Amino acid sequence: MANKIEFNGAVKIVKSPSRKLISVRIDLNDKKTRSSLEKALGCNVPTELSIVFGTKVTVAWMSEDELLVLTTVSNFAKTFSNLTKNLKQYHCLILDISDSRVFFTVQGSQFRDLIAKGSPVDVSVEAFRVGDFRRSRLGMVAVAFWIIDTDSLEIMCFRSLEQFMFKWLCNAAERDSMPGYF
Repeated sequence: MANKIEFNGAVKIVKSPSRKLISVRIDLNDKKTRSSLEKALGCNVPTELSIVFGTKVTVAWMSEDELLVLTTVSNFAKTFSNLTKNLKQYHCLILDISDSRVFFTVQGSQFRDLIAKGSPVDVSVEAFRVGDFRRSRLGMVAVAFWIIDTDSLEIMCFRSLEQFMFKWLCNAAERDSMPGYF
């Protein structure tokens, strides 16, 4: 797919620029491990179902033993090196997964209605706020999503499903098609 992909309906959907991704598999319950991670990343380690927006990296909680580190191309080598150096004494896996994912930004006040159409996640204002992170399904696609600000959400899916996901989002975002739950 071309780099400039966008749709304007009840919400605006834009394919976000690519970024670098690092998957870190490690025991997140150990205090020493968390301290080493925070030193390597320069920000707090997120707690369950959350995302931390740092100055140079964004870190998402993927599971009890996995974090996803999002960073820029220019910061990738330093971040990867810091993780490798600070975690070498632990049993862990640090893996570049950058080429396997794509991102879409959904902008507009009805983004919660869009997600509710295809995901079993409670996306009400009370249950899903800025700083929250969810892994789920959207339609039949495995995704992760998080709120950027009061009117924007980011969605991540496998690159192999990019076209399908974009078409699903566009179809679900047609004008006058939102259920008005939120």
